[in-house]
Amino acid sequence: MTHIANRLIKDGYAERKADEKDRRVIYLQMTETGEQVLAEAREKGEQLRLDLFQALDETEIRKFLSIYKKLLEQSESL
Repeated sequence: MTHIANRLIKDGYAERKADEKDRRVIYLQMTETGEQVLAEAREKGEQLRLDLFQALDETEIRKFLSIYKKLLEQSESL
């Protein structure tokens, strides 16, 4: 985790923030650049999903959602 945090800080996506009440606690806070990159990634992911699902007709989408729901319910019981 430290390696990932260091990389995010080095690349300017996050910065360390000390807890004012407990100096032993260090938080990672996203920078404005990090927020922008995250927003762009979310938009691209959403567009990718829309593009992928356009290949399915309504019946296929309903079947997919049914299978996905079943898998989610199964994963909750694990």
